[in-house]
Amino acid sequence: MSWEDKRKLERKRQRLRVKFGRAGQTLNRMGFTEDINAWGIFVATLKPEDVGQELWLEVDLPESMVQMRGFVVRKRSNPRDISSIETSGFGVRIDQAPEEWYTFLLQTGSQNSSRLS
Repeated sequence: MSWEDKRKLERKRQRLRVKFGRAGQTLNRMGFTEDINAWGIFVATLKPEDVGQELWLEVDLPESMVQMRGFVVRKRSNPRDISSIETSGFGVRIDQAPEEWYTFLLQTGSQNSSRLS
């Protein structure tokens, strides 16, 4: 997929199961995406990873699973008593993902560019 095609993909609210772990470790943590795009995802989880951390992720798509690598660029930690208002989690800038990820994004109807930061 060309860079121009990737830029056409906007951030989309999508709930997908994600298993993740630090580079070189077992993917033994789990969360759910809140929003996704060609550059990144936001993973809702009770214990967010730290900014700068390299992660490996497995994202369950409706008909398959994709593996990707990324770096945490944003961390949001909230006390449990307000977790129903705003979810704790972290934003990941995708560094490496398979073509299947971008195909999925195109099929979900994303059109315009909007970067996840």
